Amino acid sequence: MRALKVLVAVMTLLIIAGVIGIVVIIAGRLSTPSRKPPLAALGGPGGPVTVALPPGGHVAGMAGVGERLVLRVERPGADDTLLVIDPGSGAVLQTMDLSPNPAKPVP
Repeated sequence: MRALKVLVAVMTLLIIAGVIGIVVIIAGRLSTPSRKPPLAALGGPGGPVTVALPPGGHVAGMAGVGERLVLRVERPGADDTLLVIDPGSGAVLQTMDLSPNPAKPVP
């Protein structure tokens, strides 16, 4: 019976120590400012940025993916295109053409 009491006391202390540890970690994260700079600071003053679209194309959709912006561009008579853009500089990092019948299957 004495061993059971000691075991319960030790587990109680472990639970209390765990809760205190979680509270300390949360308080530390709340008091530390974010390490990521604001999006406007990435490209300088945060002024207007021009992104060149393919001829005849218009933006049909947009999504933020991490620190990048993905634009879906539709063009009449052509496959849709995805543009991966760095919002700070406006640089097109990658262009992906969406084709219903790709020439090579993607592995």
